[in-house]
Amino acid sequence: CVQCGIAQRPKDPFMIVLISSFLIDVQSSYQSGYSQLQQHTQRSGMSGQADDLVSYVEYTRNHALALRVHREALNSMRTVWEILLHAHVRFQTLAEAISRMDAAIKAADRVYKSVLARHLGHIQMVRLYAKHVKHDPWGAAKWFAEAEKLESADEDQKNQDAIDGLDVSDPDLRAAMMSAGPLGGTGANPRCVIIINAQGQIQMTNRALLDVFGYTKAEIREKNVGVLMPPSTAAVHNTYLRNYITSGQPKILNQATEQLAMTKDRRLLPVSLMVTKISGIAEDSSFLGILEPVAPAPDTATIWVSLDGSVLGVDAQFTDWFAFTSGEIQGWALSRLVTKQSKALQQ
Repeated sequence: CVQCGIAQRPKDPFMIVLISSFLIDVQSSYQSGYSQLQQHTQRSGMSGQADDLVSYVEYTRNHALALRVHREALNSMRTVWEILLHAHVRFQTLAEAISRMDAAIKAADRVYKSVLARHLGHIQMVRLYAKHVKHDPWGAAKWFAEAEKLESADEDQKNQDAIDGLDVSDPDLRAAMMSAGPLGGTGANPRCVIIINAQGQIQMTNRALLDVFGYTKAEIREKNVGVLMPPSTAAVHNTYLRNYITSGQPKILNQATEQLAMTKDRRLLPVSLMVTKISGIAEDSSFLGILEPVAPAPDTATIWVSLDGSVLGVDAQFTDWFAFTSGEIQGWALSRLVTKQSKALQQ
């Protein structure tokens, strides 16, 4: 029946994978399955996709194998606990059950090590192994962290691909983006990219923004963009946004401006900002912002002060020089940081 299907539909990837899987999983003939896969892909003009199909079949087979030995190990553990729940336990019965459990766990370990050697980059496989070794808290934590790392990298890449594929309508912004190279570049001046909706909620960021501002994706997702601004700016930003949504009159769209941003540790950061509307109408609007940290002047520490003399924040250089973080002295009167001699000279 399988041979009839491949004869009638020789170029169908599903049929090619099906016959190969049949040979590998049902007849336990891996070499024959691999050969069939290569032959059919070459005949059907899919030779360029042969490696992908082989990898897919191999991963599917190995994943099923890992699931089977994982299940056997869990069942053997359950058997031991079921024996221990009895009021009277024969030592021989318990010893045999423990021996079978140890053998099942060792067999699962061997399979997992072999499979992970081939598929270490597969999130599902890594997470499955982390569950297998959960009896070892440190080992399980290590593999769960590896799975989170792979998942984060995969999500970052998807976000970056989505950002890079944006059709920016404004020609000036498009020219600026093209001249500065790929979005999210790293180095002295990483390009931070953020997309927000009409309510100011953060929809997407690139990795560079998270690194510069010190947030994780979970901490910043769906939060108001005001978390990236000093309180004085955040307090009025939503008003600016609502005014644009209702009136359609932009204030800073499609032009480069220098603004103050605020990191997670409340450090103030001068940035060059360019914002454009990328899609939607009124309440369905989405906006793209590109931020680039402004390089600080050499041998200069900066402190920002309001008109009433209270400290708004400081930059990293100020913290390095005076050991005060922005969060520690925010709201202080500037006079607390000035010596008596300096006050006398000012008078």
